[in-house]
Amino acid sequence: SARAVRSRWLARSADMMDVEPSSFVETVQENPPRPSKDGLTGLGGADFIRSHLDYEVERHKRYGADLSVVLVDVDRLGSLNDQHGYDAGDIVLQGVGKLIADTVRRADVAGRYGGEEFLVVCPHTGEDGAAILAQRLSEGVHRLRARHKGSDLAVTLSIGIAATGEQYGDQEGPVRLMSLAEAALRRSKERGRDRITRGSELELESA
Repeated sequence: SARAVRSRWLARSADMMDVEPSSFVETVQENPPRPSKDGLTGLGGADFIRSHLDYEVERHKRYGADLSVVLVDVDRLGSLNDQHGYDAGDIVLQGVGKLIADTVRRADVAGRYGGEEFLVVCPHTGEDGAAILAQRLSEGVHRLRARHKGSDLAVTLSIGIAATGEQYGDQEGPVRLMSLAEAALRRSKERGRDRITRGSELELESA
């Protein structure tokens, strides 16, 4: 059953973090985020993915495991909608949603964060691991065949990454992580779009 699979995964997580399994499973199952889906892409909805980020941040604070987020934005979706119509934009969003669903690991949780933005929450993952996922998404979207009225629609992604760790200071939380991921995403767009920017790059620039 899904509950049994989740319990086994939580037990493995406890082992990775060297904490007592039964108390860990009991703790994180007390208030799990309630699943909800985005009607267009089939990924988690906005409220669900935000709640799941809060949930994982609390686990990080309690048990100290790495946590990262990958914020994905579909480049120039507004221009595509203006040129081809909103049905073309929906086809692109559905294609990107499927790409994300097919690319993330089983432990990751992905959702549609906003209109053209997607968020992947990656437990037990540092910045390097999140960058590998981001690169797979960036490369995968170049092979995406989003067809509309007989034409292929070119799609690229701008991506920002943020992760917990000493370089980000002690006050780690969902607001901190998302603020850094959003700043990294903006930098990707400023650099010409179709780019990946790590939060640590911004920290180094401001140092």
